[in-house]
Amino acid sequence: MNCKSCKNKLDKLEIYCSKCGTPTETFKSLFKLKDILSSAYTTTKSSKNYSASICIFIFLFSILPIIVITFLSNLNLTLTYWQNYLLSNLIYIAFIPISLLFLTLNHNDSETKYSFKNYLKNFSFYPRFLFLIFLSSTYFFILKIICQGDPILNLVRLVLVLWGLAIALPIPLLIVNNNESVIKLAYKAYLAGKYTRWQQFSLVIILSIINFIAIIPLGFGLIYSLPFTANTLKELNQRHNSFNLYDKNKDY
Repeated sequence: MNCKSCKNKLDKLEIYCSKCGTPTETFKSLFKLKDILSSAYTTTKSSKNYSASICIFIFLFSILPIIVITFLSNLNLTLTYWQNYLLSNLIYIAFIPISLLFLTLNHNDSETKYSFKNYLKNFSFYPRFLFLIFLSSTYFFILKIICQGDPILNLVRLVLVLWGLAIALPIPLLIVNNNESVIKLAYKAYLAGKYTRWQQFSLVIILSIINFIAIIPLGFGLIYSLPFTANTLKELNQRHNSFNLYDKNKDY
């Protein structure tokens, strides 16, 4: 395979031409957003490996508390603004990892059953996911302090929040598959995302919309949306791994 720009001979897994820096066709084709979603959809559709009990548990003990605390935070309670903000974020930090644990069930074996027993067994990952959400909340808090009080800065803050979520998208599966520290894995995800940031940015928006819609019918849509989300992240990580994008020592 040769570079279309300078005709330099290329390795099939090169991201950019080593001579002129032009992105290769292999990289472009492997990270097409449509293909990632299509592959995840096909995997999800062909699998009968769903578990209503897990999804109901996640809805009751993760999503519902978050919905309730978000609703209460908008009411005029006796708490001050910052007390309410702190309480809300403590709830988010505690309960969001319960949803993320779903990703641990099928991270490297498509035949692993989405059984409630396996789900509870994988609660050993909870502390690491807890720390990941704590880091994310800290990042969001810093943005809130910096961007507070200006409509334009609030818009900038929204973009930076989505950008942060795009960076964090591969981290849950990295946590499951690696024993390295969460901070180190976050750095690896940041390096890998340098080449696929817009795809990840788009995936954050698409998966958020899908799961939001799935929650509306009392969470029953999660039976399908959660496996689809898990398969999408698995597909993204597999494509990152095929290019060794998590290897910070690789020279691109």
